[in-house]
Amino acid sequence: MFDVRWADVHSVEELQAKRKEWIAAAPPRAGVRDSRLARVGRLLKHVFMLDLLFPSIFRLIATLNAMLRDGPSRVVLLCSSPPFSMGVAGRVMKAMHGDRIVMALDMRDLWSLHTAFPGPKFQKRLVESWVIGGADIFTTVAPALQARFEKRFGRKPDVVFNVATHIKPVLSDPAAFDWACVSEALRPGTRKIVYTGSIPAGFYDLDGFLAAVEAFGRHPEARDIQFVFVGAGGELAARMRGRQIPDGLIVFGPQMSHDAVAEVQNAADVLLFLGYHADDNQGQVSIKLFEYFRREKPILPVHIRAQSDVDWLVRHYCGFCVHLLDEAALVATFGDIAASNGSKLPRSHDTAEKEASLLMAYDRASEAIIAKLADRNP
Repeated sequence: MFDVRWADVHSVEELQAKRKEWIAAAPPRAGVRDSRLARVGRLLKHVFMLDLLFPSIFRLIATLNAMLRDGPSRVVLLCSSPPFSMGVAGRVMKAMHGDRIVMALDMRDLWSLHTAFPGPKFQKRLVESWVIGGADIFTTVAPALQARFEKRFGRKPDVVFNVATHIKPVLSDPAAFDWACVSEALRPGTRKIVYTGSIPAGFYDLDGFLAAVEAFGRHPEARDIQFVFVGAGGELAARMRGRQIPDGLIVFGPQMSHDAVAEVQNAADVLLFLGYHADDNQGQVSIKLFEYFRREKPILPVHIRAQSDVDWLVRHYCGFCVHLLDEAALVATFGDIAASNGSKLPRSHDTAEKEASLLMAYDRASEAIIAKLADRNP
Protein backbone atom coordinates (compact mmCIF):
# COMPACT_ATOMS: atom_id res chain seq x y z
CA MET A 1 0.00 0.00 0.00
CA PHE A 2 2.88 2.39 0.79
CA ASP A 3 5.97 0.86 -0.82
CA VAL A 4 7.29 1.20 -4.35
CA ARG A 5 9.92 -1.31 -5.47
CA TRP A 6 11.94 -0.98 -8.64
CA ALA A 7 15.17 -2.35 -10.02
CA ASP A 8 17.66 -1.03 -12.56
CA VAL A 9 18.32 -4.08 -14.73
CA HIS A 10 19.93 -4.33 -18.15
CA SER A 11 19.47 -7.97 -19.14
CA VAL A 12 17.08 -10.88 -18.79
CA GLU A 13 19.53 -12.53 -16.40
CA GLU A 14 19.59 -9.48 -14.12
CA LEU A 15 15.80 -9.31 -14.17
CA GLN A 16 15.47 -12.99 -13.22
CA ALA A 17 18.01 -12.58 -10.43
CA LYS A 18 16.13 -9.59 -9.00
CA ARG A 19 12.84 -11.46 -9.22
CA LYS A 20 14.31 -14.40 -7.30
CA GLU A 21 15.61 -12.01 -4.66
CA TRP A 22 12.19 -10.45 -4.13
CA ILE A 23 10.45 -13.84 -4.01
CA ALA A 24 12.98 -15.16 -1.49
CA ALA A 25 12.35 -12.12 0.72
CA ALA A 26 8.57 -12.65 0.70
CA PRO A 27 7.66 -16.11 -0.65
CA PRO A 28 4.24 -15.98 -2.38
CA ARG A 29 1.46 -18.27 -1.28
CA ALA A 30 -1.37 -19.83 -3.25
CA GLY A 31 -4.57 -17.85 -2.89
CA VAL A 32 -5.41 -14.54 -1.28
CA ARG A 33 -5.70 -13.80 2.43
CA ASP A 34 -8.99 -15.20 3.67
CA SER A 35 -9.58 -13.59 7.07
CA ARG A 36 -12.78 -11.67 7.78
CA LEU A 37 -10.78 -8.43 7.89
CA ALA A 38 -9.25 -9.18 4.49
CA ARG A 39 -12.67 -9.88 2.97
CA VAL A 40 -14.06 -6.61 4.37
CA GLY A 41 -10.98 -4.80 3.04
CA ARG A 42 -11.53 -6.18 -0.46
CA LEU A 43 -15.19 -5.15 -0.34
CA LEU A 44 -14.31 -1.59 0.65
CA LYS A 45 -11.60 -1.47 -2.00
CA HIS A 46 -14.08 -2.26 -4.75
CA VAL A 47 -16.94 -0.10 -3.44
CA PHE A 48 -14.83 3.03 -2.96
CA MET A 49 -12.17 2.32 -5.64
CA LEU A 50 -9.52 2.57 -2.94
CA ASP A 51 -6.99 0.68 -5.02
CA LEU A 52 -6.65 3.84 -7.13
CA LEU A 53 -5.95 5.96 -4.05
CA PHE A 54 -3.26 3.98 -2.24
CA PRO A 55 -0.21 6.14 -1.41
CA SER A 56 1.98 3.71 -3.35
CA ILE A 57 0.21 4.70 -6.60
CA PHE A 58 1.11 8.36 -6.15
CA ARG A 59 4.65 7.38 -5.17
CA LEU A 60 4.89 5.20 -8.27
CA ILE A 61 3.83 8.07 -10.54
CA ALA A 62 6.31 10.43 -8.84
CA THR A 63 9.10 7.84 -9.08
CA LEU A 64 8.47 7.20 -12.79
CA ASN A 65 8.31 10.90 -13.50
CA ALA A 66 11.65 11.48 -11.75
CA MET A 67 13.27 8.61 -13.64
CA LEU A 68 12.10 10.03 -16.96
CA ARG A 69 13.82 13.37 -16.40
CA ASP A 70 17.15 11.82 -17.37
CA GLY A 71 15.71 8.92 -19.32
CA PRO A 72 15.80 8.13 -23.05
CA SER A 73 13.74 9.99 -25.61
CA ARG A 74 11.33 7.05 -25.98
CA VAL A 75 10.15 4.77 -23.18
CA VAL A 76 7.91 1.68 -23.14
CA LEU A 77 5.65 1.25 -20.10
CA LEU A 78 4.30 -2.28 -19.63
CA CYS A 79 1.16 -1.98 -17.49
CA SER A 80 -0.37 -5.24 -16.26
CA SER A 81 -3.81 -5.27 -14.64
CA PRO A 82 -4.86 -6.41 -12.06
CA PRO A 83 -4.25 -4.34 -10.12
CA PHE A 84 -6.03 -1.86 -12.35
CA SER A 85 -4.14 0.94 -10.62
CA MET A 86 -1.10 -0.04 -12.73
CA GLY A 87 -3.07 0.86 -15.83
CA VAL A 88 -4.12 4.17 -14.28
CA ALA A 89 -0.51 5.00 -13.35
CA GLY A 90 0.62 4.22 -16.89
CA ARG A 91 -2.16 6.33 -18.37
CA VAL A 92 -1.22 9.29 -16.14
CA MET A 93 2.37 9.02 -17.38
CA LYS A 94 1.09 8.87 -20.95
CA ALA A 95 -0.95 12.05 -20.39
CA MET A 96 2.04 13.81 -18.85
CA HIS A 97 4.66 12.79 -21.43
CA GLY A 98 2.64 12.18 -24.59
CA ASP A 99 4.33 10.37 -27.46
CA ARG A 100 7.49 9.91 -25.46
CA ILE A 101 5.64 7.02 -23.79
CA VAL A 102 4.61 3.84 -25.59
CA MET A 103 1.98 2.40 -23.25
CA ALA A 104 1.35 -1.35 -23.47
CA LEU A 105 -1.72 -2.29 -21.41
CA ASP A 106 -2.38 -5.95 -20.57
CA MET A 107 -5.86 -6.42 -19.06
CA ARG A 108 -5.65 -9.87 -17.50
CA ASP A 109 -9.10 -9.63 -15.90
CA LEU A 110 -12.21 -7.50 -16.04
CA TRP A 111 -12.55 -4.47 -13.77
CA SER A 112 -15.64 -2.33 -14.31
CA LEU A 113 -17.28 -5.16 -16.28
CA HIS A 114 -16.65 -7.85 -13.67
CA THR A 115 -19.98 -9.20 -12.44
CA ALA A 116 -18.68 -10.23 -9.00
CA PHE A 117 -17.01 -6.93 -8.10
CA PRO A 118 -19.21 -4.32 -6.39
CA GLY A 119 -18.75 -0.58 -6.69
CA PRO A 120 -19.81 2.35 -8.88
CA LYS A 121 -19.91 0.81 -12.37
CA PHE A 122 -20.46 4.09 -14.24
CA GLN A 123 -17.49 5.83 -12.65
CA LYS A 124 -15.30 2.77 -13.09
CA ARG A 125 -16.17 2.57 -16.77
CA LEU A 126 -15.26 6.22 -17.28
CA VAL A 127 -11.83 5.59 -15.77
CA GLU A 128 -11.37 2.34 -17.65
CA SER A 129 -12.39 3.94 -20.96
CA TRP A 130 -9.79 6.67 -20.43
CA VAL A 131 -7.07 4.14 -19.64
CA ILE A 132 -7.87 1.81 -22.54
CA GLY A 133 -8.25 4.70 -24.96
CA GLY A 134 -4.75 5.94 -24.17
CA ALA A 135 -2.94 2.62 -24.58
CA ASP A 136 -0.79 2.17 -27.69
CA ILE A 137 -0.82 -1.62 -27.35
CA PHE A 138 -3.81 -3.40 -25.79
CA THR A 139 -3.90 -7.11 -24.91
CA THR A 140 -6.02 -9.46 -22.82
CA VAL A 141 -5.97 -13.14 -21.89
CA ALA A 142 -9.10 -14.69 -23.43
CA PRO A 143 -11.43 -14.28 -26.42
CA ALA A 144 -14.49 -13.73 -24.18
CA LEU A 145 -12.73 -10.84 -22.45
CA GLN A 146 -11.68 -9.54 -25.86
CA ALA A 147 -15.34 -9.50 -26.95
CA ARG A 148 -16.45 -7.71 -23.77
CA PHE A 149 -13.83 -4.98 -24.10
CA GLU A 150 -14.65 -4.44 -27.76
CA LYS A 151 -18.41 -4.26 -27.13
CA ARG A 152 -18.18 -1.85 -24.19
CA PHE A 153 -15.18 0.30 -25.08
CA GLY A 154 -15.04 -0.02 -28.85
CA ARG A 155 -11.51 -1.35 -28.89
CA LYS A 156 -10.52 -4.93 -29.64
CA PRO A 157 -7.46 -6.15 -27.74
CA ASP A 158 -5.16 -8.89 -28.97
CA VAL A 159 -5.38 -12.18 -27.05
CA VAL A 160 -2.25 -13.40 -25.24
CA PHE A 161 -3.13 -16.42 -23.11
CA ASN A 162 -1.74 -16.46 -19.58
CA VAL A 163 0.49 -19.52 -20.11
CA ALA A 164 2.21 -20.62 -16.89
CA THR A 165 5.77 -20.58 -18.21
CA HIS A 166 7.11 -20.14 -14.67
CA ILE A 167 5.84 -23.56 -13.54
CA LYS A 168 8.66 -26.04 -13.12
CA PRO A 169 8.25 -29.82 -13.25
CA VAL A 170 8.01 -31.68 -9.94
CA LEU A 171 10.42 -34.60 -9.92
CA SER A 172 9.41 -36.21 -6.62
CA ASP A 173 7.42 -39.46 -6.50
CA PRO A 174 3.69 -38.65 -6.11
CA ALA A 175 3.17 -41.91 -4.20
CA ALA A 176 5.66 -40.79 -1.54
CA PHE A 177 3.84 -37.53 -0.78
CA ASP A 178 2.80 -37.13 2.87
CA TRP A 179 -0.79 -35.87 2.81
CA ALA A 180 -0.65 -35.24 6.55
CA CYS A 181 1.26 -32.01 5.78
CA VAL A 182 -1.96 -30.74 4.19
CA SER A 183 -4.40 -32.12 6.76
CA GLU A 184 -4.53 -34.95 9.27
CA ALA A 185 -8.06 -35.65 7.98
CA LEU A 186 -6.70 -37.01 4.69
CA ARG A 187 -6.75 -40.79 4.71
CA PRO A 188 -4.32 -43.12 2.94
CA GLY A 189 -5.73 -44.87 -0.10
CA THR A 190 -8.50 -42.41 -1.00
CA ARG A 191 -8.70 -40.70 -4.38
CA LYS A 192 -7.68 -37.08 -3.83
CA ILE A 193 -9.54 -34.51 -5.96
CA VAL A 194 -7.53 -31.34 -5.38
CA TYR A 195 -8.29 -27.65 -5.82
CA THR A 196 -5.52 -25.13 -5.14
CA GLY A 197 -5.87 -21.37 -4.66
CA SER A 198 -8.63 -18.96 -3.77
CA ILE A 199 -12.42 -19.27 -3.91
CA PRO A 200 -13.61 -15.64 -4.13
CA ALA A 201 -17.16 -14.74 -3.14
CA GLY A 202 -19.56 -14.61 -6.07
CA PHE A 203 -17.31 -16.31 -8.62
CA TYR A 204 -18.57 -19.90 -8.65
CA ASP A 205 -21.80 -21.87 -8.26
CA LEU A 206 -20.66 -23.29 -4.93
CA ASP A 207 -24.17 -24.26 -3.88
CA GLY A 208 -24.58 -26.34 -7.03
CA PHE A 209 -21.21 -28.00 -6.46
CA LEU A 210 -21.94 -28.71 -2.79
CA ALA A 211 -25.39 -30.12 -3.60
CA ALA A 212 -23.69 -32.65 -5.90
CA VAL A 213 -21.09 -33.53 -3.24
CA GLU A 214 -23.86 -33.92 -0.65
CA ALA A 215 -25.81 -36.24 -2.96
CA PHE A 216 -22.67 -38.24 -3.75
CA GLY A 217 -21.97 -38.52 -0.03
CA ARG A 218 -24.97 -40.86 0.27
CA HIS A 219 -23.32 -43.35 -2.10
CA PRO A 220 -21.09 -46.09 -0.64
CA GLU A 221 -18.21 -45.21 -2.97
CA ALA A 222 -17.99 -41.76 -1.35
CA ARG A 223 -15.68 -43.31 1.24
CA ASP A 224 -13.10 -43.78 -1.53
CA ILE A 225 -12.87 -40.08 -2.45
CA GLN A 226 -11.77 -36.91 -0.68
CA PHE A 227 -12.07 -33.39 -2.06
CA VAL A 228 -9.07 -31.35 -0.96
CA PHE A 229 -9.10 -27.53 -1.03
CA VAL A 230 -5.70 -25.96 -0.44
CA GLY A 231 -5.64 -22.20 0.10
CA ALA A 232 -8.32 -19.62 0.76
CA GLY A 233 -11.44 -21.77 1.03
CA GLY A 234 -13.43 -19.83 3.60
CA GLU A 235 -16.29 -19.06 1.20
CA LEU A 236 -16.82 -22.75 0.46
CA ALA A 237 -16.54 -23.70 4.14
CA ALA A 238 -19.20 -21.15 5.05
CA ARG A 239 -21.61 -22.54 2.45
CA MET A 240 -21.12 -26.09 3.76
CA ARG A 241 -22.79 -25.25 7.06
CA GLY A 242 -26.09 -27.05 7.48
CA ARG A 243 -25.44 -29.55 4.68
CA GLN A 244 -25.34 -33.29 5.30
CA ILE A 245 -21.84 -33.87 3.93
CA PRO A 246 -19.98 -36.78 5.54
CA ASP A 247 -16.97 -35.89 7.67
CA GLY A 248 -13.77 -36.08 5.69
CA LEU A 249 -15.40 -35.94 2.25
CA ILE A 250 -14.33 -32.29 1.91
CA VAL A 251 -11.03 -31.37 3.56
CA PHE A 252 -9.45 -27.92 3.79
CA GLY A 253 -5.72 -27.31 3.86
CA PRO A 254 -3.85 -24.11 4.74
CA GLN A 255 -2.38 -21.57 2.37
CA MET A 256 0.97 -22.92 1.24
CA SER A 257 3.96 -21.69 -0.71
CA HIS A 258 3.92 -22.12 -4.48
CA ASP A 259 6.57 -24.83 -4.23
CA ALA A 260 4.47 -26.76 -1.69
CA VAL A 261 1.34 -26.37 -3.82
CA ALA A 262 3.25 -27.78 -6.79
CA GLU A 263 3.98 -30.90 -4.73
CA VAL A 264 0.29 -31.18 -3.80
CA GLN A 265 -0.80 -30.86 -7.43
CA ASN A 266 1.76 -33.46 -8.44
CA ALA A 267 0.46 -35.91 -5.84
CA ALA A 268 -3.24 -35.38 -6.65
CA ASP A 269 -5.24 -38.03 -8.43
CA VAL A 270 -7.49 -35.45 -10.07
CA LEU A 271 -7.25 -31.64 -10.29
CA LEU A 272 -10.49 -29.69 -9.83
CA PHE A 273 -11.27 -26.53 -11.82
CA LEU A 274 -14.39 -24.47 -11.07
CA GLY A 275 -16.07 -22.50 -13.86
CA TYR A 276 -17.09 -18.89 -13.30
CA HIS A 277 -20.85 -18.60 -12.76
CA ALA A 278 -21.89 -17.07 -16.10
CA ASP A 279 -23.28 -18.27 -19.43
CA ASP A 280 -19.84 -18.25 -21.06
CA ASN A 281 -17.85 -18.53 -17.80
CA GLN A 282 -17.03 -14.82 -18.33
CA GLY A 283 -13.75 -15.60 -20.09
CA GLN A 284 -12.29 -17.00 -16.88
CA VAL A 285 -8.88 -18.37 -17.85
CA SER A 286 -6.86 -18.29 -14.64
CA ILE A 287 -3.22 -19.28 -14.45
CA LYS A 288 -4.34 -22.22 -12.29
CA LEU A 289 -5.66 -23.96 -15.40
CA PHE A 290 -2.27 -23.72 -17.10
CA GLU A 291 -0.62 -25.05 -13.94
CA TYR A 292 -2.94 -28.03 -14.13
CA PHE A 293 -2.05 -28.65 -17.77
CA ARG A 294 1.64 -28.79 -16.88
CA ARG A 295 0.98 -31.43 -14.22
CA GLU A 296 -0.61 -33.69 -16.89
CA LYS A 297 -3.12 -35.04 -14.38
CA PRO A 298 -6.82 -35.75 -15.02
CA ILE A 299 -8.78 -32.49 -14.81
CA LEU A 300 -12.30 -32.28 -13.39
CA PRO A 301 -13.87 -29.17 -15.01
CA VAL A 302 -16.99 -28.25 -13.02
CA HIS A 303 -19.66 -26.01 -14.61
CA ILE A 304 -17.59 -25.33 -17.74
CA ARG A 305 -19.80 -24.25 -20.63
CA ALA A 306 -19.40 -25.50 -24.19
CA GLN A 307 -17.69 -22.96 -26.46
CA SER A 308 -16.28 -21.06 -23.47
CA ASP A 309 -12.60 -20.16 -23.39
CA VAL A 310 -11.86 -22.82 -20.78
CA ASP A 311 -13.65 -25.38 -22.94
CA TRP A 312 -11.48 -24.38 -25.93
CA LEU A 313 -8.28 -24.58 -23.88
CA VAL A 314 -9.11 -27.96 -22.36
CA ARG A 315 -9.84 -29.31 -25.84
CA HIS A 316 -6.62 -27.73 -27.15
CA TYR A 317 -4.48 -29.37 -24.47
CA CYS A 318 -6.42 -32.56 -23.81
CA GLY A 319 -8.33 -33.32 -27.01
CA PHE A 320 -11.78 -33.11 -25.41
CA CYS A 321 -13.67 -31.48 -22.55
CA VAL A 322 -16.60 -32.61 -20.40
CA HIS A 323 -19.48 -30.31 -19.52
CA LEU A 324 -20.73 -31.13 -16.04
CA LEU A 325 -23.48 -28.58 -15.57
CA ASP A 326 -25.94 -30.29 -13.22
CA GLU A 327 -26.03 -32.40 -10.08
CA ALA A 328 -26.67 -35.71 -11.84
CA ALA A 329 -23.70 -35.29 -14.19
CA LEU A 330 -21.39 -34.37 -11.32
CA VAL A 331 -22.51 -37.24 -9.08
CA ALA A 332 -22.00 -39.72 -11.92
CA THR A 333 -18.53 -38.34 -12.61
CA PHE A 334 -17.56 -38.52 -8.94
CA GLY A 335 -18.55 -42.18 -9.05
CA ASP A 336 -16.42 -42.73 -12.17
CA ILE A 337 -13.44 -41.20 -10.41
CA ALA A 338 -13.91 -43.55 -7.46
CA ALA A 339 -14.02 -46.50 -9.84
CA SER A 340 -11.40 -45.55 -12.42
CA ASN A 341 -9.31 -42.73 -10.88
CA GLY A 342 -10.35 -40.19 -13.49
CA SER A 343 -9.56 -42.21 -16.60
CA LYS A 344 -12.58 -40.71 -18.40
CA LEU A 345 -11.56 -37.12 -17.67
CA PRO A 346 -9.53 -34.81 -19.93
CA ARG A 347 -5.79 -34.99 -19.38
CA SER A 348 -3.12 -32.84 -21.00
CA HIS A 349 -0.63 -34.47 -23.34
CA ASP A 350 2.16 -33.11 -25.55
CA THR A 351 1.94 -30.07 -23.28
CA ALA A 352 5.12 -28.33 -24.48
CA GLU A 353 3.93 -28.48 -28.09
CA LYS A 354 0.48 -27.15 -27.17
CA GLU A 355 2.03 -24.30 -25.18
CA ALA A 356 4.37 -23.35 -28.00
CA SER A 357 1.44 -22.60 -30.30
CA LEU A 358 -0.05 -20.23 -27.68
CA LEU A 359 3.26 -18.57 -26.84
CA MET A 360 3.57 -17.26 -30.40
CA ALA A 361 1.12 -14.55 -29.31
CA TYR A 362 3.82 -13.20 -26.97
CA ASP A 363 6.15 -12.82 -29.95
CA ARG A 364 3.49 -10.95 -31.90
CA ALA A 365 2.75 -8.64 -28.97
CA SER A 366 6.46 -7.94 -28.46
CA GLU A 367 6.93 -7.21 -32.16
CA ALA A 368 3.98 -4.80 -32.06
CA ILE A 369 5.56 -2.92 -29.14
CA ILE A 370 8.92 -2.72 -30.91
CA ALA A 371 7.26 -1.54 -34.13
CA LYS A 372 5.34 1.14 -32.25
CA LEU A 373 8.54 2.27 -30.57
CA ALA A 374 10.35 2.44 -33.92
CA ASP A 375 7.51 4.44 -35.48
CA ARG A 376 7.94 7.12 -32.87
CA ASN A 377 11.71 7.37 -33.03
CA PRO A 378 12.99 10.37 -35.01
